[in-house]
Amino acid sequence: MTDFEQPSLSADEVLARLTPGARIRYAFAALAGLAGAVLVVTLWVTEPVPARTQVAFGLLAVVVAATTGAALVTAATTLLIRARARHASLLRRKAALGP
Repeated sequence: MTDFEQPSLSADEVLARLTPGARIRYAFAALAGLAGAVLVVTLWVTEPVPARTQVAFGLLAVVVAATTGAALVTAATTLLIRARARHASLLRRKAALGP
């Protein structure tokens, strides 16, 4: 999307679709993913395990990190959309007031 294209949904419409329950679920998914990543990496580092198990721990850590990243990106995107909507609203008010 270039700077000149208008999004199909306004920020208010996007936020209206994201219920408080969904926001809580995203936060919980991020926290659970972070806890899972810490657990897997701790086991991987402290336990003497065969090479295949180390590879499995490494892959699991990557999957958990990706899940956590997705939840954090979703939360950050929501916050950015909200901030952009506020900024646009302030600019419209300023333009309406005149010079």
